[in-house]
Amino acid sequence: MRRKILQEGGYRVSLSGLGGDELNGQAADCRVLLGDLLAEFRFGELIDQLKAWSLLMKRPWILLLSQAFIQLLPIPLRARLTKYAQPEPWINGKFSRRLRLPQHKLGLAQGSQFCLPSKRDWTATLSTLANQMGEDLPALEEKRYPYLDRDLVDFLTAIPMDQLLRPGQRRSLMRRALTGYLPKEVLTRKTKASAGRVFSMLVEKQWPVLEDFFASPLSARVGYIDAPGFRNALCDLKGGNVSASIVDFVRGLTIEFWLRDLARRELIAIPGKEFLPLKMDLAGSQA
Repeated sequence: MRRKILQEGGYRVSLSGLGGDELNGQAADCRVLLGDLLAEFRFGELIDQLKAWSLLMKRPWILLLSQAFIQLLPIPLRARLTKYAQPEPWINGKFSRRLRLPQHKLGLAQGSQFCLPSKRDWTATLSTLANQMGEDLPALEEKRYPYLDRDLVDFLTAIPMDQLLRPGQRRSLMRRALTGYLPKEVLTRKTKASAGRVFSMLVEKQWPVLEDFFASPLSARVGYIDAPGFRNALCDLKGGNVSASIVDFVRGLTIEFWLRDLARRELIAIPGKEFLPLKMDLAGSQA
């Protein structure tokens, strides 16, 4: 369908929104902003921001302050105390400890420990975007990325974080810059469409194959995942419960398919029963 549209319309260039959320503050964390204020001893602004975010998030300001303080701690301590850095329950514990997954989930770069929290956050964000760019498949048309324009990225990473993130104002700078150019309904839109339902429908359609694969997954035999935990997460996804770590979960599925393909072609030797061929009709799934 995409090829047909490009050919019939004579289109040579497509625009990608990659980086829009990450660079304009949509995915920013207020704790990083508070951590900056704490590190720079800007206590007056810190108190004002704590009050505003506490009211918006309906959380005690002392909790937000403690979470902001965690942003200033050494990397190993941050990894232990940061909830979202903890690996999913379906990941094998020994595997997680050996690879220090909590530290990797924070996206920390070497030498970034003594930077401001916002600078560390930008380093992790740009690294993630670079990895995504490297995974892009060849396309028929020329792809352009307006949000990744060099001058724009330099500007957005240099300005104070409170220009991008304000209480109750996601993408604050972009919305203010586009005032008068976009209809009010578009400018004040609070949510974006979610792809979570797509994953649930896909799992439901391919359930017989997935259920058989994960009755005895290879990725559990080699020590990557915990089989019962992964099956529980798979059942939750089938029932429409899409977790915030859906990307990690999809990667877990991908590892299993990859291992089975290697084993079937006898590129790796894993003792056990014969492996069923991969016959999942992902391209034809209706989502």
